Amino acid sequence: MKNKIRAFWSAQVPYLEAGQKIAPVGRAEFYTAADAKRYRYETYLPAYLDRLAAGGGTLLEVGFGVGSDLRYLARRGMRVVGADLSPSNAQIAQGGFAARGLAGQTTAADGESLPFRDGSFDAVYSFGALHHTPGTGRAIEELRRVLKPGGRCLVMLYHQGLAYRLIALKLAVERIRGRKVDRENFISRAYDQTPLSKLYGQDDLRSLFSGFQDVRIAIESYGGIKENKLLFWLYYLLDAFPFLMRRFGSFAMIECRK
Repeated sequence: MKNKIRAFWSAQVPYLEAGQKIAPVGRAEFYTAADAKRYRYETYLPAYLDRLAAGGGTLLEVGFGVGSDLRYLARRGMRVVGADLSPSNAQIAQGGFAARGLAGQTTAADGESLPFRDGSFDAVYSFGALHHTPGTGRAIEELRRVLKPGGRCLVMLYHQGLAYRLIALKLAVERIRGRKVDRENFISRAYDQTPLSKLYGQDDLRSLFSGFQDVRIAIESYGGIKENKLLFWLYYLLDAFPFLMRRFGSFAMIECRK
């Protein structure tokens, strides 16, 4: 499964195509375009990153893709390190530091077994990565292990929002029809066509982060929906009504401390 996950996310890198439309990988224009699209989609994200960076110090991001958030946090004065399962992603993101005149280091590593000592970082961060690894709980414990006492943690995991409820209904129908369906595989394929995707309710999230302090969970919606000709209205509906966002939003943003 890890080999499948590595191969998938080396080929399907979020915002890679947006950058390549403007310039080849490695050029400053590539990273500018990729970053611009990311924050146009995830308009809520900079506020979370600013809070994370406010304490300064060293930061580890696990699962960084093209490295947009590493560059954002480096510009906010943090000393950043990134770990990603994909070696090619590590190369792409490393090139972004030089292209944009920033300092930072990336490495290819498994989030379930990080190559860092206990208490190495003032802050840890992961956006949209840990729900794609088989041992999500192990990966979260690894974040806690490498974090200094009192250190800051920010993680995004998929939330059991509207899409999950519709998929769960389809799964129930399949089983009523007598079809043998693997739940994990069915959800992964139906949600975002990945080798493995897991979605969590808020009780699940509280359990996963039970080793942390001051756990706060907020629900956000994927900004790419704004550009979907059929579903754009859903983004604005959830944005307008917070009680709907809490129930039906797609991303759980977990802020906490060790």
